[in-house]
Amino acid sequence: MCGPAATTRAATGGTHAENHTQETFDVLVQSCKHIARTAEQEGMTLAIEGHVSSTLDTPQRARDLLDAVGSPALRFSMDPVNFVGTVADVHDTSRVINALFDVLGRDTVILHAKDCALQDGHVVHIDEVLLGTGTMDYGLLLGRLARECPQAWVLIEHLPDELVGRARERILGVRLV
Repeated sequence: MCGPAATTRAATGGTHAENHTQETFDVLVQSCKHIARTAEQEGMTLAIEGHVSSTLDTPQRARDLLDAVGSPALRFSMDPVNFVGTVADVHDTSRVINALFDVLGRDTVILHAKDCALQDGHVVHIDEVLLGTGTMDYGLLLGRLARECPQAWVLIEHLPDELVGRARERILGVRLV
């Protein structure tokens, strides 16, 4: 799996104005073409992930990358929380979920399971929270995944070990929409 594509000077990744330029996207396309050729030769599948602060900042931008590379070895790792970038998105995650599936569903091989919530305060801060305690519409998300990507893996992400079991139980208890 390839993480969110980004240009950054920070050692830990993060946002940079150049992430959203055509030049950066073009470099990403060329890099992915190279690595996808190798993956094809080795019988491997790569899954690229997007994020609002990365070069793949929208579902359409990720689709553009997959189309430009044109390799069956390059697929998509869906992480809806990574595409929640506004207060409106937090309150209507179905819009984010539907956009992802409409544009990238056919290429999705992995789903990152986590949740999001707004932190109280005057400055907007979107936190990742224990699955099922935030605003992510898991009925819609898992329902579309089951119908459209039945072979996809679900990966519970960014939780301490002691909370993974609770997240798993919440996933198993979701009523699919």
